[in-house]
Amino acid sequence: MSKKDSKPTTSTPKKGDEPKTKLSTSSSSTKKSTDDSSHKTNAPKSDVTNHPPPQVSNPPKKERGEGLVSWIEIESSNVEKTNHFLMELFGFTHYVEHDYHQLFKDGNVICGVTPKRSERKEMETNVTIYFGATSADQIASKVKEFGGQVVKEPFDVYDKGRMASFVDPTGAPFCTWQSNTHKGIPLFDYDQVQHGYPCWFELMTKDADTAKNFYENVYGIENLTKPHADFFYTLLNKGDHSVGGIMPMGPEFGNIPPHWMAYFLVDDIHEACNKVESLGGSVCQKPHELPGIGWFAIIKDGADVTISLMSRIKLKKKQLITEYEKTKGELSSLSFKLEKYKKKLRQLRSFVNTIEDLEEESQKSDNNNNNSANKRKLSNLEDDKETKKRKKN
Repeated sequence: MSKKDSKPTTSTPKKGDEPKTKLSTSSSSTKKSTDDSSHKTNAPKSDVTNHPPPQVSNPPKKERGEGLVSWIEIESSNVEKTNHFLMELFGFTHYVEHDYHQLFKDGNVICGVTPKRSERKEMETNVTIYFGATSADQIASKVKEFGGQVVKEPFDVYDKGRMASFVDPTGAPFCTWQSNTHKGIPLFDYDQVQHGYPCWFELMTKDADTAKNFYENVYGIENLTKPHADFFYTLLNKGDHSVGGIMPMGPEFGNIPPHWMAYFLVDDIHEACNKVESLGGSVCQKPHELPGIGWFAIIKDGADVTISLMSRIKLKKKQLITEYEKTKGELSSLSFKLEKYKKKLRQLRSFVNTIEDLEEESQKSDNNNNNSANKRKLSNLEDDKETKKRKKN
């Protein structure tokens, strides 16, 4: 999809549809209470319960700042089915506010789910990521300046924050979020990220160099490109925090348009893929090992939502434990040998010290003997002198 004929591919609704798809401003919907249990959603009624926002059991480190992914929005042709699928797969809880579905994990908000827009093309992505921003208006200006397309100018979303939607110069849609009362996905420490948490974001594009320059100029995102197999992969960072990566799309990707992909962490990639199928979903990309990192897979729910799964290297726990025990044994053996050599060294040092002491005593003895001999010689000489004197007299 070229830049000229690209249509807005973000999940931002048109003005007349805002209350149905996003936490957008609306005079009719803002009058409704966010706790109103009779508040209707666009999805059919089912057994998916609209729980109130849960208590946080895994408190985050802090709020995500500018340039970090602060929100994920999923568009689905069947919101209820997608909600159920994600809740079962990741253990999410569900909450609806202003006709907007939100999913939580351990009390932390993770993502939003909204009906898919009718103008979406079949091949277009149905996951939109939002980059945090100090000022959505300033980001919109930079997007224009550095070759991106502003799909929807910045606007307020109730008292939640301010947002805008864009398409980058390579054709990938994304949004920006200036938070107010809605802080978005919390920022976690590495060891806090658990099953179901978003753990990686990846831009799939046919022009990685243009994308690198664009996101660096707009958000100050740093990049580092490294060779990987038969392609180059770019790592994205903002300060001390990882943003994600850029994956170049070759001819093998066919007509798939540029897009951002969200990865969710799972404890076991193979078990997760089995569960995907048991829930009526499908595995598009079977589990693939990333050496030194873990495993990843691409899945689709029972509707039309495509996301990625990732598991860390801890899947090799048994191997790591075996390797650890082996290394520990080797270290123990080396430690024993070291102590043995140290003991020998101490014995040798003691022996050397004994020899040195004996040599010193011997030297002292020799010196004493020499002194005695010299004294005797001197005494004899004195005696000889006295004897000679007496003879002369």
